[in-house]
Amino acid sequence: MKYFDSLFSGVKWTTISAVIVSVSAVLRMAILARYLERVDFGHFALVLSILSFVQLFSDFGLSVSVLHKQSISRTAYSSLYWLSLLSGIALYLVFLGAIPWIAKYFEAPVLRHLLPVAGVGIILSGLGNLFRILTWKELRYQYIAVSSIIANIAGLTCAVYMAVTGWGVWSLIYSTLLISLIMQVRWLLAGLRRYPLKFSFSFREIKPFWKIGKFAVGGEIVNYFTREIDILMIGKLSDAATLGAYSLARQLVLKPGQMISRVITDASLPILPKLQDDIQRLREGFLKITQSIATLMALVYGGFFLVAGLAVPVIYGPEYAFLSNVCRIFAIFFYWRMILRFNANLIIATGKTQLSLLMNVITFPLTAAAIAIGYRWGLEGIAWGQVIMMLLLHVLSWRLILLPLLQVSWLTYFRHTLPGIQLVREVTERVIRMYWHNNRK
Repeated sequence: MKYFDSLFSGVKWTTISAVIVSVSAVLRMAILARYLERVDFGHFALVLSILSFVQLFSDFGLSVSVLHKQSISRTAYSSLYWLSLLSGIALYLVFLGAIPWIAKYFEAPVLRHLLPVAGVGIILSGLGNLFRILTWKELRYQYIAVSSIIANIAGLTCAVYMAVTGWGVWSLIYSTLLISLIMQVRWLLAGLRRYPLKFSFSFREIKPFWKIGKFAVGGEIVNYFTREIDILMIGKLSDAATLGAYSLARQLVLKPGQMISRVITDASLPILPKLQDDIQRLREGFLKITQSIATLMALVYGGFFLVAGLAVPVIYGPEYAFLSNVCRIFAIFFYWRMILRFNANLIIATGKTQLSLLMNVITFPLTAAAIAIGYRWGLEGIAWGQVIMMLLLHVLSWRLILLPLLQVSWLTYFRHTLPGIQLVREVTERVIRMYWHNNRK
């Protein structure tokens, strides 16, 4: 299948990037855990959570519509760029005014100092984000991968140096900003060469993008609270040290699965929209990629579940050994979550962003309830609550998204959420053929 060949060709660079980025992130946490306090990780988790909400409004959901639209005029993308850049600046100014109330709500005065600096990332995101999407659509995986690799290695170096020299939580803040700056500048420079901007703005040109993007923004707002509700609730109900420990466990388990998920979803995101007019090919492609994710996740998280008792003390230090069971539970949770996340690619491919909003509206109260109930039993209770919630969401997602868009039965979908031996064989054969072909050359 043509889509699978395109997907496979993109996996090489996406894999290289994902591995290096994930290893860099784990190394950063492992090294910094020996120099920083738990409260530092707790405050940083709050900073990231707050900023991720603010950045939802930076482009009004237009990135999703850019991926969906297969033809974009120069006037249209120029208008989209100026809108994104100016809205980011305006958003940052509004954000500065809200910081005192945010710090008061979370009873964390340190946020008054951290948020204004970390918030610069809101402006940076407007520099090259549109060009990143356009580069993605062209399947230029190598350029995107190299940008990410350079930025994350620089960020790791910055974080370690600052932590060792006593900068504390600022080592996390500045290294994150450096990563963003490097990637945005690279995307901007590459984008300007291929897509020169016009100094003009047309509401008429961006109107079609807004029709799709407005639902994406609504869905992302609800999805934000669904995704970050654990951080927000623990940050409000407990102390920063507890939040820091929870964040470290969550991030450690998230990274390996996120690496695999990113390889598949990033490579397939610009491909599925090309199949939107052929439901049979779209269904086959979606199910095959879903099972690819399930197969790889089973290998990654099955192994992590077995070695968590040894891995956590080695990575973070003996004082964090108490997080081993929490990490095991998270391994179950993230297996199902990574599979479910791929449904977002289908929504983008079909342009039915209203389904994303509907699904997220349902997901939010379920997630909040799971965390509130699980909180009574500590960090492990919170993790188990999310596992149960995620299994329920798979059923709901099939009924609300997959059935109407792909006309696929529950049994067929469920079968593709489990590891596939045939898929492993097919991928292995492709790797062997590529290796043999390269060697013969």
